[in-house]
Amino acid sequence: MALNSDNLPRIAVIGCGAAAREFFLPALRSSPQFAEKVTLVDQSQQQVEATANEFGLKRTATDFRSVANDVDAAIIATPHRYHCEQSIFLLEHGVHVLVEKPLGMSHDEAARMVQAARSHDRILSVNNYRRLFPAYQTVRELLTSRELGELRAVTIRDGTKFAWQSVSGFYVRDPAARGVLLDRGAHTLDILCWWLGSVPQVVSVECDTISGVEALAHLHLVHDQTPIDVMFSRMHRLANVYTIECVGGTIHGRLFDFAQVTVSTPSGQRILKPEPPQPYDEYARRLVTSFLQAVQHGGRPQVLAEDVAPSLQLMDAAYASARVMTEPWYTSDPNVNWLASQSPTFGAPVDTSGEASP
Repeated sequence: MALNSDNLPRIAVIGCGAAAREFFLPALRSSPQFAEKVTLVDQSQQQVEATANEFGLKRTATDFRSVANDVDAAIIATPHRYHCEQSIFLLEHGVHVLVEKPLGMSHDEAARMVQAARSHDRILSVNNYRRLFPAYQTVRELLTSRELGELRAVTIRDGTKFAWQSVSGFYVRDPAARGVLLDRGAHTLDILCWWLGSVPQVVSVECDTISGVEALAHLHLVHDQTPIDVMFSRMHRLANVYTIECVGGTIHGRLFDFAQVTVSTPSGQRILKPEPPQPYDEYARRLVTSFLQAVQHGGRPQVLAEDVAPSLQLMDAAYASARVMTEPWYTSDPNVNWLASQSPTFGAPVDTSGEASP
């Protein structure tokens, strides 16, 4: 599905960092009207000019408010804490919005954004493009159809050494940005809620942070008495797999294998390949195309913000329940609990009992 000349509205790309340059602008560039219809916005004059030169664009601005009356749609690719304010302003000015994940910093922000879209009859989409992965869609179909019977357990491991080249470095420099739980969880917890059809409950959460943003997080959840174990890391590579145990068999896949999933039952093993393998950025391109076609011709894009918003409830509950994981090498330091109390994300005392906090 290409972005042809008749389906590219006037669009602003707000934020000229890594997300815009790696995903959104390359997706838009396939349109012959790219240079004519796209406006770049970044508060840094240097950054917006450099990006404009890189992609051959002439229309630029340094204030997102200044373009609200000149565009039909906007892609917001700014740091997390700006998503809510910028989205609501643009929606209130009649602009359709596609926002980079996470949708917002909290469920409250997400709800306000969704309400603004409804009130002004605008589209609000979000870049949770993993919903488009054929393997993930197959998992959802298997669970929805109950082909393998009731759930017994879910395990997910999601982690790589952090190497995203953000221009501002806000991921690690801004405590308000939160850490790996919001960053990687924005995709993985959304997929989990989508697979299950509802939001699981939090049993316990352990994170590594004493002061600053967390780099490790271990979640214990439950869904209709089914235990769910999810671990995130941006310190080192985890197995990056999901295993879903059901009464009649097990679903197993790799997080970044978009094209196939394995189903094991007492009668044997099946490898399901619903679609030939595609490049990673192909799914981001499909999501952008879906959004722009909905803007131009009406209809529903593949991912709406209201689809994703419930996962922010789970995120909020996880942060509210989080405790600092046991780190025995710190237990003799009298300063550690004070440092933990200063954390803007977690305020729980460090457990010095030798056992994990509940």
